[in-house]
Amino acid sequence: MEKDVGLVRASPDNYRGRVNSSSLLSPTKMEGWVYIIKSQKNGKYYVGSSGDPVRRLNEFHNRGKVKATRHLIPWKLVFTQKYVDISEARRVEHRFKMFKSRILLEKIISFGRYNTRVS
Repeated sequence: MEKDVGLVRASPDNYRGRVNSSSLLSPTKMEGWVYIIKSQKNGKYYVGSSGDPVRRLNEFHNRGKVKATRHLIPWKLVFTQKYVDISEARRVEHRFKMFKSRILLEKIISFGRYNTRVS
């Protein structure tokens, strides 16, 4: 009679330290943020999305690494809203950019939240 030493045959579903095969097809979702920054130079707004808007502002926008914002440094973060994943945040970012209206962006900023649900 063989002694059981507790070894388990390696397979994608039971091998520790490895990613199972189903997660290779659908990567884990990263939370996303939509943010609005305002130029302290002339008051213009910029809308973006990121996994970390504070880091994005400090490491990219205020250091001149973004072509669209480098000429209006310094920038200040005036609005953020969290979403379940980055793809949803990018959809909302695109919707904000389609507004093309400073008045609508200022209403979103003053309200402090953007309702994405359609009634």
